[in-house]
Amino acid sequence: MRYSELAPNSVKTPESITVSKGQYHPYTRIMKILLAQIKKDLTLEITTNRQALMALNTLSTLVFISIMAFIPIRNGDGFIWIPLAKNFFGEIASNVGQHRPLFGFITFLISLPVRAIPIDFKLKILEGAPNLNNYIEVSGLDAKIIVSWMISNYLFYLLAINLAYLSVRKFFPDKNVALLFAIFVLISGEMIGWLNNIPIMVQGTAIIYISLYMLCVFLKEKSQFIKKQQSWQFGLVFGILMLGKAEYGILISVFFSVLIFYRKELKNLLRFTLGQFIPLISWYLILNIFGKGYAVYEVSRSDYKIIDYWRSILQFDSVQSVFYSLVSNPISKGTTMSFAGLGIIVTFSAILTIGFFSRENLGKFLAVYVLATVYFLHLVNFLMPRHTFELAPIGYLGLSILMAKMIEKQQALKARILIGTCIALCLTCFLYLNFLRGPILVGDPTVISSIFL
Repeated sequence: MRYSELAPNSVKTPESITVSKGQYHPYTRIMKILLAQIKKDLTLEITTNRQALMALNTLSTLVFISIMAFIPIRNGDGFIWIPLAKNFFGEIASNVGQHRPLFGFITFLISLPVRAIPIDFKLKILEGAPNLNNYIEVSGLDAKIIVSWMISNYLFYLLAINLAYLSVRKFFPDKNVALLFAIFVLISGEMIGWLNNIPIMVQGTAIIYISLYMLCVFLKEKSQFIKKQQSWQFGLVFGILMLGKAEYGILISVFFSVLIFYRKELKNLLRFTLGQFIPLISWYLILNIFGKGYAVYEVSRSDYKIIDYWRSILQFDSVQSVFYSLVSNPISKGTTMSFAGLGIIVTFSAILTIGFFSRENLGKFLAVYVLATVYFLHLVNFLMPRHTFELAPIGYLGLSILMAKMIEKQQALKARILIGTCIALCLTCFLYLNFLRGPILVGDPTVISSIFL
């Protein structure tokens, strides 16, 4: 069976750490644990979603514990998020992250029981340039807030992996496609590279998979009455998520996909769009009534304004400048970003996946999604390697389908050990050839030291 046939017609549609010579690099240990567990999981008979999710949650917990044990916590954007998590209601009016308060508020809630623990936490964390000797000691309430943020990272990490599995499982009969897809999310650079850091990157990555799950649930629903309800409900959820990190490329891609290919869903699109504005409008009113007013840092800051950036990238003096501004510049930057952030394997996999499904609804939607995401990131000046997590799921899907096909052929021969060995080798190659993703994703050019490089 061709895997293109599995896409249903109903779809209308870490910062690196430089290690001195002789020092045992933490990624080496993590890889050994990962590959051993992956081989074990994929050679077992996983017959139910519950078994698959249990295996994924066990593996993701091992990854998280390994990272926390071997790699220091890094304070990236702590100056924004730590004050919010420590004293949300006292800080929100003046904090530069006031337009994106969601994850600061969630961590504030997580911290409440952590604060009650009668232990004086003491942590050593890294600040500034990545250097194993550049530690600062944190204790008391600040340390408990940082622990709370790590718990938040872990919870959103689990959420992303579980929803990644459940989303793909809805459309592909072969459970191995969904299982492999979730494993690629689990070991991805955007996850492993940010799990021990304070920025909202893990949470932002989770938004992609939450949105993917909502889209899959909507597309599988046949009742128009339930779809109508889901449009409002999912719109509200998406709007709340946008108060955490602005992933409006998703909304833009859905909007244009419906407008071009699936016009019968226009009413539901309108409901979804209106619903997602409700949280933003509500938050705007709350800040203006009870606070000092709503402000977007990128717009209100004195040293840089997004409008000045638009003037610099949008030139319409001639036909050539129009072509450069609207076509050549964003596409060339998007391609460079993809290779730098995703690595060659995932980038080519994404391209081939879109081509493989090009005659089907899935391929059309993926093509629109890529263009919408690249153009949105270009307009908001975030077309950079660390934001390639928004395109990564397409590459992971292609790799998952390829490996699942290999498993299918080997299962016919009942060669369980060969399956596990093959998958372990493929994942080893995946990790090896994407080792440079970590430092590039977090904007640091340092090459990771490892037994492979």
